[in-house]
Amino acid sequence: METIKIPFTGINRSIDEGISTDGQCMELINARIKNSSVEPIGKPVFIHELANAEKVFYHTLAKKVLVLNTDGRVEVLNEDYSHFEWLSSDLTGRVNDIAFLGNIACCITDTQILYEIFENNVDGYKYVGSIPEIPQIKISQMAKATSICPDSQFLSGRKYGSLTSEEFMRTADYNAVGYLDNCIDTLNKEEYMVGPCLLKYAFRTSSGEYIKESPIFLIEHGNKKDYTFDFKAGGRDSYSTEVSFYQIAPFYYCHNEPNNATFKDYTYEFGAMGTKIDFSFDDFDLSYLTPLIVSIDVFISPIDWFEKKESKYGSITYNQYQRTDNETEQLLKAYRFYKVAEFSLKGKQTWRLDEWSKDNISIQEQLITFETKHSFSAQTSYVYNSRLHLANINYSYFKGYMYGYESQTQESNTEYTLTICTTISTEQGETIVKNTISSKQLIIPFLTYPDSRAHTMSLFITPKSGSGVPGETLKKVFPLQKHPYLDIAYYCQPAQRWGKIPGDRSSYGLVLSSYYISIDQNLESDIPAEESTNYTARNVLKVSALNSPMVFPVSQTYQPTNTEIVGLCSNTTALSQGQFGQHPLYVFATDGVYAMSVGTGNVVYSTQTPITRDVCINPKSIKGIDQAVIFASKRGLMMIAGNITKSISDDMIGYLPSCVVSSPIISKIAAIGSFTLSLVEFTQYLEKAEIGYNYPENELIIANKNYPYAYLFNMESRTWSKISCCIKNFTNKYPECYALIDSESVTPGVYDMQNSHRSISNILLLTKPIKMGSNVHKRIIQTALRGMIKSAMSNLYLRGEPVMFRGESLNIFSNVGLYILGSNDAEYFTLISGKESIVDIRDLVTKMNKSKAFKFFIVALAGGVRTDVSLNYMEFVASEAFENRLR
Repeated sequence: METIKIPFTGINRSIDEGISTDGQCMELINARIKNSSVEPIGKPVFIHELANAEKVFYHTLAKKVLVLNTDGRVEVLNEDYSHFEWLSSDLTGRVNDIAFLGNIACCITDTQILYEIFENNVDGYKYVGSIPEIPQIKISQMAKATSICPDSQFLSGRKYGSLTSEEFMRTADYNAVGYLDNCIDTLNKEEYMVGPCLLKYAFRTSSGEYIKESPIFLIEHGNKKDYTFDFKAGGRDSYSTEVSFYQIAPFYYCHNEPNNATFKDYTYEFGAMGTKIDFSFDDFDLSYLTPLIVSIDVFISPIDWFEKKESKYGSITYNQYQRTDNETEQLLKAYRFYKVAEFSLKGKQTWRLDEWSKDNISIQEQLITFETKHSFSAQTSYVYNSRLHLANINYSYFKGYMYGYESQTQESNTEYTLTICTTISTEQGETIVKNTISSKQLIIPFLTYPDSRAHTMSLFITPKSGSGVPGETLKKVFPLQKHPYLDIAYYCQPAQRWGKIPGDRSSYGLVLSSYYISIDQNLESDIPAEESTNYTARNVLKVSALNSPMVFPVSQTYQPTNTEIVGLCSNTTALSQGQFGQHPLYVFATDGVYAMSVGTGNVVYSTQTPITRDVCINPKSIKGIDQAVIFASKRGLMMIAGNITKSISDDMIGYLPSCVVSSPIISKIAAIGSFTLSLVEFTQYLEKAEIGYNYPENELIIANKNYPYAYLFNMESRTWSKISCCIKNFTNKYPECYALIDSESVTPGVYDMQNSHRSISNILLLTKPIKMGSNVHKRIIQTALRGMIKSAMSNLYLRGEPVMFRGESLNIFSNVGLYILGSNDAEYFTLISGKESIVDIRDLVTKMNKSKAFKFFIVALAGGVRTDVSLNYMEFVASEAFENRLR
C-alpha cells in the first residue's frame, strides 16, 4: 500500500482527461485556489433590491447611484439605495451609457451627448441636455465723422504737378496721414472704428474654451454720412463746405479755396468717418447652463480695406491711405478674432472694450475654437486623465446656420421664407443638408458653411402670402470656396449688388438676381431633398478638453487605426522605463490593439504604437485592473501589461469533459447542490461576457448573463474556478466589486461580490481523472480530504449562542458528501465509495474498503462548507492491482 497526497490546482480544460495532471479540476464551483488550498467562497452579499434595473452606475463625486431601468428611465439613488430623484424624462429610452467627469453625468445616446449636472444633495441633478445653438445677436451701427484743422497751411494750386521735392513736402498729400491718424485715434477712443469688420460670438465654458460659435457676420455701413468742414484756422472762420463720407471712402480732406485758382498756401481740414457697433439680444434665459457655460463673448476682426501704403513723388517716399485693390482678399485675411464685448447668460452686456483702435483690439483675448459644428455621439466612451474619450463616432451633418444670411441693417419690403441647401463633398459621396428660415432682411454678400468641404449653396426664396408678390419663387446657386485659414466654405462679393428680391425697391445691399419659378409648379421637385446626412467614422477617436466633456477640439481628433475602434482602456504600467508616469491609452480595434502615449502641453497624445494583433471580440470584456488591462480574444482571455500581451486562459482553452455526458453519476452528484456544470466552451462563453474585478482578492470575475454561473481567475494563484450566480453586469464603484444579479433563485438587485463574512458556502469540487502517478490498475483502500470541514447541517455555536449568517440559518444548506468514482478508460465512471456526514470532523475520511481496481479516479465533494476553512489536499491509501496475472 502507498499513501498518495494530491493538492488541487483549479479548473483545467487544456489537457485531455486521460493525460491530465493529478489535482486538476473539471469543476470547482463556489471555491477558489488560495495559498495552495481550496477556499470556499461566500455567497454574494445582498445590498439592495432592484427589480427593473438594466444597468447600474456609480457617480463618485456625487456619491449617487444611477439606475438605468428596463423602461428606459434613469433613477437616482443615495448611497444607501434610498430613492433620491428621477433624471429628466428627456432621457427616457435614449441612454446607452453614462460617463462621469467631475460633477457632470454625460448620458450618451445614439445621436448626441446629453448632460446632467449634480449641484448638491438638496437640488440634485440639473438637466442641461445638449448645449443649444447660441442665440441670434442684433447688430446696430452708428456713423460719426470727426475732423481736424491744423494751423499749418499747405501748398496747393494749378502747378501742383511740377513741385520740387521741398515744395511737395509742404503739400497736404504728404502730411495727411498724421492728421488722419489723429482723427482715427479720436474716433477709436469713442468706440468707433474706421472701415468694415467681421464679427463672431460664442459660448465661453467654465474652463475657458469656446463652443457653439456663430456664423461670421460681415459688418459694412451702407449709408453715407454728411459732414460740414468749418475752416477755423488761417483767418477764414466764415468759410465752410459740405462733404459726404462713405464706408468705402471714410477719409476726406480739402482746402478753403473752392476754385483752387493759384498755387499758394491754403488752410486744410482733415476728416475721417467711423462706425460704432452696438450689440444686443432679445430676452432669453440660459442660466440653466451654469456652470458649464459662463458667458457669451463677442469678437471682431478688422478688415484692412484702407492701408497705409508707401507712395512716391519723384525721389520722395511717403505714406498715404489707399483703398485695397482686392476687398475679398483682405476680408479673408481677417481670420483672427478679438474679444470686444461680453454678455451674461440672460443677454445682458457685462463688459465692452472702451477703445477700438486696431492696436488695442489686437491685444485682446483671441477666439480660438476648433470644434466641429456637426453633432455626434459614440459607440464607445471612456474617461481618462480628466477627459472624456469617444470612439466609433456617429456624425450628423450640420444643417446650416439658422441666421447669419440676412443683413443687419438693410431690410426688404418683402417677408419671405428662405430655404438654404448646402452640398458637401464627403468620403461617403455628395451630402445635401438644408434648413429653412423666415426673414425680411436683405441677404448679406458673405455666405458661409462651417465645413471647408462644402462646394455649393443654393438659396430658395419664397415670398409669403400677403407680401405683395405672390406666385413667384426666387432661386440662386452660389459656388463656395475653401477658406485659406478657417475650416469654412464661403461665398464673398462685398459691396456688390446681386439683384433684387421680388417686390424689393432697395438699391443697396445684397440682393439675389436669378430666374423666377412659378409657385403653381411643384416647387419641391426643385428643392433637393437631404441626402446622406449621417455617417459613422468607425476609426475616429475624439478627446474632450480638460474637465470639459462638452468641448471636443478638432485638434484632439485621432485616427489610430484604419479599422473599427471597439473599446478604450488604460492601466498604470508605463510602456517602458523611460516613460515612467506616462501611462498609455489602449485603443482596441478590429486589427489589434494600439497604445497611445500621453503627450505634453497641448498635445494630448503624441504617438500611437501597435501592441498586439490579438483582436478584442467583445468590448464588454475590456477591463482595467492594477497594472494591466484584460480583454477577450479568439485565443481566450488576454492581459496587457505595458507593451507585453499574453494569454491568461490557456488552462481553459479546450473541449468540455466528455465523461460528464457519458457518466450519469457525475450529474447526479452535481444535482445535490443544484450546481450547473459548464454548458459551452470557454471561448464561446467569452463572446458575450463582462468582466469585473474583485480588488481585495485580486480576482477577475468573468460573467455572461446568459448562463447561471461565472468564471473566476485568481491573479495570485493563476488558477480558475466558478461561482453559481447569474451576473447581469457590474457597476463602476471602485474598489468595491458590485454586480447586478438577476435570476430566479435570488432577489434581483445589487450584490457585493466580496463576502468577507463567516458563512456556509455550497461548493462542488470535481477533479479530472486521477492516475496517481502511473497508468495501471489501482485499488483505493481509503480516502481522506484533509482540512477543517463543518457540515452544513450541524449547528455552530460561538460563546454558547447559535450563529445566524446574515439572516440565514445553517440548516438551509445540504449535507457534505465526498464521493470517489472509478473508470478504466477515463470516459465511463462509476461510484466506488463515499461519505455523507452531519457531524463536526476535522478531516473527511471514508471507511476502509477494498474497491474494484481502476486506472482512473475522480474525487467529488458536494455540499455546504464553512468559508473560514480550507481544503488542503486529497490523501489516498491505494495499492496497485494486477488483474490479469496467473493464479
